[in-house]
Amino acid sequence: MIGVSSNRPRNSGNSSGHENGYIEGQNLAIKYRNAEAQYDRLSTLATELVREELSAIAVFGLPAVLAVKAATTRRKTW
Repeated sequence: MIGVSSNRPRNSGNSSGHENGYIEGQNLAIKYRNAEAQYDRLSTLATELVREELSAIAVFGLPAVLAVKAATTRRKTW
């Protein structure tokens, strides 16, 4: 499962890896989290994704990157 965090609206295009044989809902699950430009929500959303113990987290935008970095650093102390 992959987590996606962003501070921007989700693009309507689906780039879930279909060209590599991954089909969302069949052999790929993606959890989207979007702060909708409310930067104060990024920390909470990042913590949710980290607690899910996902295979990967894709992050877009520097504020979201910093929030996920902080959440993964905090995870070591849980």
